[in-house]
Amino acid sequence: MTQYPQWPPAPQQPSAPTGMIRLDLQGSQWSNLVVPTVKINGYPVPVRYGLNDLPVWAGVNDLHVHCQWAWQYGVAEERLEVPPGAVVERHYAMPWMTFFKGALGPTKQKRPGLGCFVSVFAVPGVIIVLAVIIGAMNSRP
Repeated sequence: MTQYPQWPPAPQQPSAPTGMIRLDLQGSQWSNLVVPTVKINGYPVPVRYGLNDLPVWAGVNDLHVHCQWAWQYGVAEERLEVPPGAVVERHYAMPWMTFFKGALGPTKQKRPGLGCFVSVFAVPGVIIVLAVIIGAMNSRP
């Protein structure tokens, strides 16, 4: 089992104010196969698909999200100002293909790379189907 450092890390002052980053990892484990890796200020944070409430110290926090398969892809980063007691919402969408960056923003995000995904997988599929149909029509006596 993976051991994570204490999260959130100990504050500089004993009574430092806190806030929350509400991170929506769009999608599901069934549709994406890979759960994204999330780091806040360099610390890995355990997450799951859907809403994740991540407590942070108030102030500037660096949010980093990426996916890992054979290599790291879908990278998205943002520096967030989290006021004391506030909740800052972010939504992450992983790309359709591993050659694209992820999408991270304050509202629901579209998955990057759909056009490339369609051209790589759908267009050759249509060509094969048409070749089979034309071949079948030409082989009739």
